[in-house]
Amino acid sequence: MQKLTSKKYLYIGALVVGIFLLAVADGRHYLDTPKSFIITLTQPVTKPIVSAGKSVTNFFSFFGSVGSLSQKNKQLEEDVRNLKSQLASKGELENENSILRQEIGLLPRGQFNLVPAEVLFSDPSNLVQFVLINKGKKNGVSEGMAVLASGILVGRVVEVSGDSSKVLLATDSTSAIPAMIQQTRVPGILKGQIGSSLLMDLIPQGEQIKPGDLVVTSGLGETFPKGILVGEIESVKAQENQPLQQAQVRTLLNFKKLEIVEIVIGVK
Repeated sequence: MQKLTSKKYLYIGALVVGIFLLAVADGRHYLDTPKSFIITLTQPVTKPIVSAGKSVTNFFSFFGSVGSLSQKNKQLEEDVRNLKSQLASKGELENENSILRQEIGLLPRGQFNLVPAEVLFSDPSNLVQFVLINKGKKNGVSEGMAVLASGILVGRVVEVSGDSSKVLLATDSTSAIPAMIQQTRVPGILKGQIGSSLLMDLIPQGEQIKPGDLVVTSGLGETFPKGILVGEIESVKAQENQPLQQAQVRTLLNFKKLEIVEIVIGVK
């Protein structure tokens, strides 16, 4: 047992001395030539292992970069969506400004005091035709006031709250507007019809009217100011042996696409 212990210590001592001598020899570059020989000899075996290690590292690095690119793509997509939203908002503002410029340019000779308003709601049915606008008593609006778009008659205010109003369209079947032919001053009454059209009634027989003649408000009854453009004669319905005649009137507005209107709050 003692001999085994002595041999064990002898081996350990020899190993320590050997390591020490190798360290000294390496420090003095005595082992450079053997090391170079060993590296050259083992290169065919170690090179694939090192290359495989690098491939594994590059493989995981690739997936890491894919994840990073995916995150960047998501951010870019979000930026694109935000940009489109901003462009849409900008386009809508430019469109509204264009509409407002058009309104200002087409007002009837600047003879009315007007309050611009935005259409909030439009009744899609043909039974009761009206629009809801975002101006009311707080803006000086009251019942009976005329409402225009592009200088053309839209209708009249029939209900008013603090900050909104209901406008009955000229084409509603309950609407009746004193009117006249602009060129000849022939009077009549404009009546709304189902289907967004107008009929000029109570025109004296014998008066010469023809398609294309413009129809404006006459100012009679003081419901609407005088001289507001409403539409143009489309066809004439003359009836023999009748004291009165009728004419179909084409409106000059698309009431389903109204966005901006003006309330006539006074005459200059």
